[in-house]
Amino acid sequence: MAATSKEEIAADFIGFWKNFITLFSTQNRKVYIMGQSYAGYYTPYISAAILDAANTTYWDFRGAMLISRILTGLDETLQSSVSAASFIAKNNAVLDFEEPYVDFMYNQSKVHSPSHLPSERTGFTSGHCDIRGYLGRAASYMNQCFDPYNILNSCPPRSNVLDSPIESGETPYFNRADVKRPLHIPATTQWQLGGRLVFANSTDEVKQNDNSLMPTIEVLPQIVEASKRTIIITGEMDTVVLHTGIE
Repeated sequence: MAATSKEEIAADFIGFWKNFITLFSTQNRKVYIMGQSYAGYYTPYISAAILDAANTTYWDFRGAMLISRILTGLDETLQSSVSAASFIAKNNAVLDFEEPYVDFMYNQSKVHSPSHLPSERTGFTSGHCDIRGYLGRAASYMNQCFDPYNILNSCPPRSNVLDSPIESGETPYFNRADVKRPLHIPATTQWQLGGRLVFANSTDEVKQNDNSLMPTIEVLPQIVEASKRTIIITGEMDTVVLHTGIE
C-alpha cells in the first residue's frame, strides 16, 4: 500500500471501478456503497470521490450504508469512550456493575481538561479517555466469556469461524476447500487475519500514517446531503462500536 490518505485510496478505487464497469459492460447502473467497521472510514471517502467525478455513466451514486462503522478516529474516543457511561446506564441489567463503578465511569466520561480533547482533525487522543477500555475490562471480570460484540452472550463461548485455530476443531471458513475453489485461491494457501498497518510507512496500528480528516468533518455530511439515502446502523449490544456514540 503506497497511499498516505483516504483520498488516494478513493481515487484508486474509482479507477478500478471504471475499468470493471467497462470490462463487463455494466454502465448506467445505480451505485450503492456499503462498508463495515474500519470501512466506515473508507466508504464516505469513496462515495465523495464518486460524487466529485460527476459521471453517472459509471458512478450513479444513490446512497450508502455504514454498519458498525468507525467514524471519529481509530481510537474511537469521540465515538465510543465518551458515550460508554450512557451505554452502561442503558444495559447495566446485563452488565451488572456495582453502583460505585458506574459512578466512576460517569466521572471518567467527563472531559477533565482541554489536553484530553481529541484532535479535531483526526480524532486521536491519549489513553486518558479510554472509557470503553474500562467497560471491556470490567465486563470481562463479571463474565468470563464476555463477548465484546454481544454482551448478551455468556459461557460457553461461541465459535468464531474466522478464528484460526478454532477451539471447536472446525476449519476456518476461508481455509475450506469449497470456499477456496470459487475464489480461485490455491488449495495450499492458508488464510489468516491480516495486519492493521494500512497506510504507507505506518508504524502505529491506531494512528496509522493517514493524513485525512475524520469522515465526519467533510465527506460524510457531503454524501448525506447528496444521496437519496444514507443509513448508519450499529448493534445495540455491541461494545466495540457503541450505538450511544452515534445517537
